[in-house]
Amino acid sequence: ALSKGSGYVPVGTIVVTGGSPVDSQNPVVVAGSGVVQQGTVAVGQSITFTFRATDDIGVTSAGGIIYNGSQLVNQGGNATRVSGTASDGVWSVTLSIPDANSAGTYTISGYVQDALSKGSGYVPVGTIVVTD
Repeated sequence: ALSKGSGYVPVGTIVVTGGSPVDSQNPVVVAGSGVVQQGTVAVGQSITFTFRATDDIGVTSAGGIIYNGSQLVNQGGNATRVSGTASDGVWSVTLSIPDANSAGTYTISGYVQDALSKGSGYVPVGTIVVTD
């Protein structure tokens, strides 16, 4: 027990671990990693595509977007990680080509976000030919 006047007496050190991770970078959709499962689909059908994404604290959500030229066709954020980890994994997205669209070559992009809401932006991962 300490008595009055004993002063400060160091008895050792401790190391504190854990805490919030340091988020030093935005998540990344890895260029060239996209794979579109179908080469051609008809208007009204769905397409599935995958892409690899990395992040220092881990990707928490992912999705995709489809454009016909500059026109937004569809977007959605319900991607599923199909392999790897939150820090380096492959994500799969399925989106439909709504009936109101016309034939053409459409651009497909992926995007990811981490726990601190940092995002990758839309990164092209492939194209698909849409027929009437």
